Amino acid sequence: MKASTILRLLAGGVIALAANAGWAQIFECIDARGVKEYARFCPPGTVQERQRGKAAASDNEPGPAPATAPKSIEIQEVEFKKRMLERQEAETKASQDKTQTEAAERNCAEARSCRPCWKGGACRVSTR
Repeated sequence: MKASTILRLLAGGVIALAANAGWAQIFECIDARGVKEYARFCPPGTVQERQRGKAAASDNEPGPAPATAPKSIEIQEVEFKKRMLERQEAETKASQDKTQTEAAERNCAEARSCRPCWKGGACRVSTR
């Protein structure tokens, strides 16, 4: 191989490594007016932010956060029971609401059936 080819390959490798090392953490920041801004740090007043690039690995930047430990069986069981109780309460409330709605519809239908009678004056109310 020629010396110029080797130098070009070395220069390309160095550029590739430098580009990889310079990959910074970039955020897409959206403010209250909906204006998008790309920055390393989102300014105050940002409504939504989304990470667009990965952080470069260096000594002064913290590494990735450790993964959270899985929940224990007891915690999962408590959460499951809580969800089931909430679901049963929601079903009971829906059933009560349905019963009340049906009763109100029956009352309305009964009142509508008596309306012509009251309008004509044919119905009399007895007071005992």
